[in-house]
Amino acid sequence: MLITGANGFLGGRVTEDFLAKGYEVTATSRQSTLKDNTLICKYIMADLVSEKDVLHLDDGYDCIIHCAAKSSPWGGYDEFYAANVTASENILELARRNKVPKIVFISTPSIYFTFGDRINIKEDDPLPEPMVNHYATTKYIAEQMLLRSDIPTIALRPRALIGRGDTVIMERVLIAYEAGKLKVIGKGDNMVDLTPVANVVQAVHDAMSAPASAWNEAYNITSGAPVNLWKTITTLFQKLDKPFFAKKVPFGLAFRIAHFSELISKYFTKKEPALTRYSIGILKYNMTMDISKAREKLGFQPIQDVASGMDEFVKWWKEKQ
Repeated sequence: MLITGANGFLGGRVTEDFLAKGYEVTATSRQSTLKDNTLICKYIMADLVSEKDVLHLDDGYDCIIHCAAKSSPWGGYDEFYAANVTASENILELARRNKVPKIVFISTPSIYFTFGDRINIKEDDPLPEPMVNHYATTKYIAEQMLLRSDIPTIALRPRALIGRGDTVIMERVLIAYEAGKLKVIGKGDNMVDLTPVANVVQAVHDAMSAPASAWNEAYNITSGAPVNLWKTITTLFQKLDKPFFAKKVPFGLAFRIAHFSELISKYFTKKEPALTRYSIGILKYNMTMDISKAREKLGFQPIQDVASGMDEFVKWWKEKQ
């Protein structure tokens, strides 16, 4: 099988798991080597936006697990389109050329975000127009293109990945904490889905063995048990022996500050702002997803709860300091 984005958080864990289970894996990313040098597999450096690079990936794959993406709350539309849509178009052509029988695509629940509370979101619930950012927009374009293609595809929409190797969510929380910028937005009572990455790896396995009736559809993936975001973050700091006295900031004030920060970044620094309106919204609103469709059609069952996933992260974080 081919696994794209193998140097990312999820792609790396998928690669690790499938190798451990004895699968023959070809891994690819834009870096010259795999970050985890303990993973022994065929590795090909490739920029999936380049048709020439993708040509070098030709092989007899029985599945493509497409994890690669530009995942960020900030950036220009063209770069997101290239990384998320053009790259997926090239992967689709690779699958056609090599007669790959199926694709598992890692999509995103960012497509659901509306700057408002959303509870038990189902896959077919109405989507906002426009979507919250270029990442959500381009990932949805890529998802729909693959689902409507002639290659059987399953799209997974995993929510807020945590666990060993997380350099996205909890690492950003820790960076904000160390900079003295971590504040509770609003009342601090929002319920959210956090998903241990092991559950998403399990969902990939379930997708690969799913019956024909389950293909060409999208599926929400979570731990199946929403948690209070700020209580979870407070527990994280306790386990890391870091004092955290949650200071609350009104949402309206935080939103205006984030908007100003975005304007400064857009017109002057050209760098990702420390705060975005999207990140403020994520910290403020309830957002939970219904995974009954994945349970019923993929046979998916979460294998790790949030507390265990956080413990896994804490252990990994302490070991790498």
